[in-house]
Amino acid sequence: MKGMSFLPILLLCGCAALQAQQQTADSPPDYSGEPAVAEYADAPAGTASDGLSPTEGMSPGIIRQNTAVSAAAPARTDPPASARPAQAPPAPAAEPPSTPVALPRTIPPEVQSVPDKDADRLTRTERRRLKAERFAARLDSLVRSHNFRFLPNSMQELPGGWTQLIYNELYFVGIFSDHVEVHMPMIRGNMAEYIEILNFDTSEWQNYQISQVQYGWNVSFNMIHADRNYTVNMMVYTLTGQTVLNLLTLSNTIRYVGYIQPLSKE
Repeated sequence: MKGMSFLPILLLCGCAALQAQQQTADSPPDYSGEPAVAEYADAPAGTASDGLSPTEGMSPGIIRQNTAVSAAAPARTDPPASARPAQAPPAPAAEPPSTPVALPRTIPPEVQSVPDKDADRLTRTERRRLKAERFAARLDSLVRSHNFRFLPNSMQELPGGWTQLIYNELYFVGIFSDHVEVHMPMIRGNMAEYIEILNFDTSEWQNYQISQVQYGWNVSFNMIHADRNYTVNMMVYTLTGQTVLNLLTLSNTIRYVGYIQPLSKE
């Protein structure tokens, strides 16, 4: 009977132990993320010097939960350099916009502003009139210098011949102080006309005369080349700059229209 009296007590104790174990297993683990060592951070100094490990004196359940959480947290590993996406190079810094520089304007001497001290007081019409006067004065000085050349734009046989335009800039009559240079096209022939090129230099020239007329200057002289006599009569119009040169020979007369300019250095 005494053995039978302890049997209900043992059964009750066993059921209580099983219920406690089941409640412990069913309770949710603590995933606070704090490692087990963090629970001992506030331990008083000297605990480790007492020969006790950090886990001694603690509840086995808490140790198991912290250990499980630490094991469940994945370790952070960086991918290899070859697996990383290529980074685009930094964009170059934008250059500041360039500031346009105003270049000085080159104006030919013929059309420059009037350098007179009273130029600011002149009107536009007075400026144009003054420029025309200076153009005529420049031609006057050029004719009187006896050093200039005539460049033709067209030629015509007189009387009644047809006009031919000249586009070759190499043709000219050069008047120097001691000789004359001629490189000009010449119309020859009576029934069938053809072009002949006069190309010679001569120092046999005489009767050089210049005279100022109402519209400009008249220049005339005679020259000889290869036993041929040539008479040159030139009319220079100072208002327009046009020059008409008549070349007279024993067989015909040719009229050239062009202009004069200073001698080149060639």
